[in-house]
Amino acid sequence: MTSKSGIPPIPNEEIERLLRESAPSIWRHIAIISLGNNQAFSGVFAKSFGYEGILTAGHSADQFLAKERVAMAVSEVSHRLIVETKDFDHVRIGYDEFEGYASGQPDLSFVIIRNKELLQLLRNLKLSFYDLDIAGESVREVFLNKEKPLAKFNWSVAGCPRGKVEIAKQLIDGQPHEIITSPSALIQGNLVEYELANGFDYLKLYMGSGFEEFPDDYDGMSGGGIWYQMFLTDDGNKFSVKPILAGVARWQSAMTVKDGYKIRCITGHAWVSIYGYVRRILAEKRAVDNHA
Repeated sequence: MTSKSGIPPIPNEEIERLLRESAPSIWRHIAIISLGNNQAFSGVFAKSFGYEGILTAGHSADQFLAKERVAMAVSEVSHRLIVETKDFDHVRIGYDEFEGYASGQPDLSFVIIRNKELLQLLRNLKLSFYDLDIAGESVREVFLNKEKPLAKFNWSVAGCPRGKVEIAKQLIDGQPHEIITSPSALIQGNLVEYELANGFDYLKLYMGSGFEEFPDDYDGMSGGGIWYQMFLTDDGNKFSVKPILAGVARWQSAMTVKDGYKIRCITGHAWVSIYGYVRRILAEKRAVDNHA
C-alpha cells in the first residue's frame, strides 16, 4: 500500500467513515489514570526495548505518581482497579526533576509498569502496548520524507477530558459508592505548526472548543497521544486509514475564535521526541539494567 497526503478524492461521508473505523485501533492504547473526583490523567500504553508502560507528559506523571495509589480506567463496564505507584518506574525524558517542567522545555515521561499481574490483566482486557520500535519505520517514511507533505486535517488527540467525567452515587450490595465515569475521547484537529528546538520537537493543533461534541477545554488530555490518521491505498480508489502515534499532548492555549469557531491550540511533543529521545533513553536504561 502507498500513503496519500491531503484529502483523498472520495466523498466526505466516506472519509468520516474511514476515520471512525480507525478509532478502535487507537482506543486500545489509551491509558487513563484517576485520582478520584474528576482528577483524570491521560497517556499511551506503549513499549520499547522490552519495557511496557505508559508514555505521557512529564508533569502528568509527576502528579499521579506523587500518590501512593491511583485508579486506572481499563474497561467499558463498571470496575475498580487500584494500583500502587510503587509498581511503576518513572523514567524522565530530557528533564531535571529538581527544576520542574516549563513551557518550551521537554515534558515527557515513560512510566514503566513493573507489576506482571497488572500487565497480564491489561492484555486480557485487549488493551495493547504500542510498539515504538516497530512504528519507528513508519515514522521515518511518513514524517521525515520531505517529498510527501503531511496532510493538515487528519489529526486527533486521544485521552480523557476532565470536563466530560461524570460522578454519581450508587448503592452496591446495600452500600453507597461513588461511581466515576471517565470517557475515552478521540478528538479531531488540524495541524498548524511544527518546530524542532534543541533536539526536541513540538507540534500544534487547532481543536474545537465548546461546540458540538468538543469539550470546553482539554484539561486532563495532557499526556494523551496525538495521532496521525494516514490514508492508504493500493489503486487510488479504495482507501483505508492507518493511525500512527505522532506526538504526546502537553499544553493548551486559552480559548479564542478563528473563522467564527471557538478553538484552543494544543501543543505537544512530536515524533523526534518520541522515536528519538524516548527510545534512546530506554535503550540506555536497558543496557544498564542488563548489566545490573
